Amino acid sequence: MGQSRLIPEAKEETPLRLAVEAMGTRFELVLANPSAKGIGEMAIERIVEEDARLSAFRRDSLVSLINRQSWKNPVTVDGEFMDLLLLCEKINKDSNGAFDPTIGHQMAALGFRGKKARQKAVNYREGIEKKDTAVNGFPLLHLNPKEGTVYSESSDLKLDLGAVGKGWALDMAAEILKAEGVETALLHGGTSTVVALGHPPNNPSGWKIKTRKLHSGSNGVVNLRDAALSVSACDGRTTKYGDKEIGHVLDPRSGKPVPEPRAAIAIANSAAVADAWSTALLVLGEPPPDMPLHMAQVSSQFRTMHKP
Repeated sequence: MGQSRLIPEAKEETPLRLAVEAMGTRFELVLANPSAKGIGEMAIERIVEEDARLSAFRRDSLVSLINRQSWKNPVTVDGEFMDLLLLCEKINKDSNGAFDPTIGHQMAALGFRGKKARQKAVNYREGIEKKDTAVNGFPLLHLNPKEGTVYSESSDLKLDLGAVGKGWALDMAAEILKAEGVETALLHGGTSTVVALGHPPNNPSGWKIKTRKLHSGSNGVVNLRDAALSVSACDGRTTKYGDKEIGHVLDPRSGKPVPEPRAAIAIANSAAVADAWSTALLVLGEPPPDMPLHMAQVSSQFRTMHKP
């Protein structure tokens, strides 16, 4: 997911802001009650912990362990991590493969995974136009919730949770806030994914969030209350191959970048769901017609926008 220019609107001073750098971006927590600082610090620390588990760039992360070992032997994971993978599996199926967090190998090959990856990136023809770049990764990743294990059929399958990790970390942080009785707060990760708890004192409708304008008649402002919002766009990061510039969002079904500039906005009760579906919608261009009924509450608020 790239830079979305989704920014919490803050016309008045907020009592307390806490921030941390994690997952290659800046996370921020706004607390309406300054006395909840200790609770807020616990929530921020949980984001750091999730970064340590989910990062594909850290050799000591659980994701890196899975990528190194799961094709040899099943890797044991904790219950929360299994829940995240099961959520990814479900959205992968519901989106007909448009969301697939097993394309880390392809992302690295195209130069979107760190300096070394860019240096070793294959050229445009080799990296994109080869017929074998299409990915159908998740069916090759076997999840065993009963045993708590993950097994991969292929050493080329690399888990990359970049399209869902920020949302998951925000959900975990929000759960801490709610468990400790915090009713009013705003969290965001890199300004592209936002979780709103309650509403600020001056706006019962919710927290005002500035987003990309959905259409010419939109003012680009969403009132978010007890919900999560995520924006995904193709224009955040690009790589050049000769005279061609490609975006960082790949269509897992073809192995090629999303062909045209566009942005997608998803609203859901869960930041992880919104995060993953905004990426899927970016690939699809519109909500799938056979979206399951349990997604109806979310699908009614999906927006996909083509840039003018």
